[in-house]
Amino acid sequence: MGANRSITRARGAALAGAMLLVSLAATRTDAAAVTPIQAGDHQETLAFGGLTRSYIVHVPPTFDRAAKAPLVIMLHGAGGSGAGAETETGWNVTADREGFLVAYPDGTPSNLKLPASFLLNPRIWNDGSGRGAMSRNNIDDSGFIAALIGHLEQSYGADPARIYLTGFSNGASMTYAAGVRLSDRIAAIAPVSGHLWIKDASLAAVL
Repeated sequence: MGANRSITRARGAALAGAMLLVSLAATRTDAAAVTPIQAGDHQETLAFGGLTRSYIVHVPPTFDRAAKAPLVIMLHGAGGSGAGAETETGWNVTADREGFLVAYPDGTPSNLKLPASFLLNPRIWNDGSGRGAMSRNNIDDSGFIAALIGHLEQSYGADPARIYLTGFSNGASMTYAAGVRLSDRIAAIAPVSGHLWIKDASLAAVL
């Protein structure tokens, strides 16, 4: 009998220890999930399509991840960059005032083996036009934007019902293309000085 009671106590202690470890792990996970995101710019990367894609996320001072903030994605023109679009557009001022997130992703250089350069190796978007390096490199930029949206929804609390896309020139054409192909993910688009190149322009879903 004494041996049985010892075994029972040992099993009970082991079970209690296991439950404590599970509880501590859950506490650490919950704490990580609610860690505040600092206001300001966050330089990020995302692995997609065999490439490491870069972008900036701007977080407003009043940001609350649990509140599900709207998201604006701004696409630069050919030769530009996310950092340049951030400086030139003034979206951050509006975002800080109205309380939404802004993302400024980078296109890919025409020559993927060399550093980007505005004149010599411009960053571009594969906007569906089939022009030059955009087509040769066969970059899935619509897929990248979809992956970016998913990451920002998960990591920054972007509201899936309030995802907006805008862009200039080549970025505007990419905005049209992504607006068509990702109409089930994007609430509205606002292209500026661009063209809708894709011919099969049927929406992915009815919003």
